[in-house]
Amino acid sequence: EPVNAAMPNGWWSAVKSKPDSVSTKCEIAKRSYNYDAVMRLNNIENCLIDMRKSRDEVIKNIDQVIEREKAKLVLQKEKSSSELRLSRYRAEIDDQKKALEEDQQRINSLRENIRLRRIALEDAKSRYETGNEYLEESHKILERARVDVLSEALFVTTSKLCARQKELVADLLTIYPIEQVQSENFSFKILGVPLPNSVFSGCDEEQVATALGFTCHLIHMLAYYLGVPLRFPMIPMSSKSIIRDPVSSSLPSSRQFPLYSKGTDRFRFEYAVFLLNKNIEQLMNSQGLLIMDLRHTLPNLNYLILSLISRKVVPYNYKSGNKNRLKPCQVT
Repeated sequence: EPVNAAMPNGWWSAVKSKPDSVSTKCEIAKRSYNYDAVMRLNNIENCLIDMRKSRDEVIKNIDQVIEREKAKLVLQKEKSSSELRLSRYRAEIDDQKKALEEDQQRINSLRENIRLRRIALEDAKSRYETGNEYLEESHKILERARVDVLSEALFVTTSKLCARQKELVADLLTIYPIEQVQSENFSFKILGVPLPNSVFSGCDEEQVATALGFTCHLIHMLAYYLGVPLRFPMIPMSSKSIIRDPVSSSLPSSRQFPLYSKGTDRFRFEYAVFLLNKNIEQLMNSQGLLIMDLRHTLPNLNYLILSLISRKVVPYNYKSGNKNRLKPCQVT
C-alpha cells in the first residue's frame, strides 16, 4: 500500500514492497505535482522573465551611461593616474630635498674643515718661515764658526808646516852653504865650489860639473820639501847630473840633457843649465818671489833660501773677497 506524506515542497508517496527473509525495502515513487506547486512554478518563471527584462534594461542603461560618461571617466582615470604620478614625484622631490639637505650639510662641514685646515696651514707656513729664518741664521753662525775654526786650524797647521820647512831648508843651507866670492861682484860658490853665472868659457869643467851637481841636488830637495812638482825633472848624480825636458815639442828624440860639459855637446850642456835656472824660477814664483836675471843661478837660489828661512806665516782669510790675498805659508 502506498504511503502518502505531506512535505514542504509537495506530497510524496512511498510503496511498501514485499518482505523478504532478510530486510524490508521501500521504493520511493516519483513526485506528484498539485495545482499550487504548478502555480508557484508559473509565478517563478514569470519572475524570472521579468528579472531578465530588468537585467537587460539595466545593462542597456549602464551601457548608455558608460557611453555618455566615457569622456568623463577617461578624464577621471587620467586625473587619478596624474595624481598618482604627482604624489610619486612629490615623494621623490621630498627624498631629493632630504638628500640635498644632507649634501648641503656635508658641504658646509667640508667647508668648515677646509677653513680650519687653511688656518692650520697658514699657521704652519708662518712657523716654517720663522723656523727657516732661524735655520738660515744658524747656518750663517755655523758657517762663520766653521770658517773661524778652519782658519785657526789651518793657521796652526800652516805655522807648524812652515816651521818644519824652515828647519829643513836651514839644514839644506848648512849642507850646501852658498857664499859670495869676495874677489868678484855677484859671484857665488856652493860648498866651496864656485859656479859662474851662465858663462862657462875658460872655467874648469870638472869644477863646474861638481857645482852644478850640488845645485841640482839642492834644487831637487827644495822642491820636495816645498811640495812643488818641477816642470823639468832632474836626476842628481853629483858631477854627472841630468835634467829632462818633457815639455818642448821641437826637441829631438833624446830629451835628457847633461849638467856637465865634458864629452858632451856644448849646446846640450848650456840648454841643461837654462832648464836648471827655469826650475829655480818656478820655485821662486811658487813662493811669490820675482826673479831679476834668470842667468844668476846661485844668487837666485841663495835669495830663495834666505827668503824661506826668514818668512812668516800669514793667516788665510776665507771671508775676504780679495782674489789677490796671500796664500798660507807665503813669503812676505
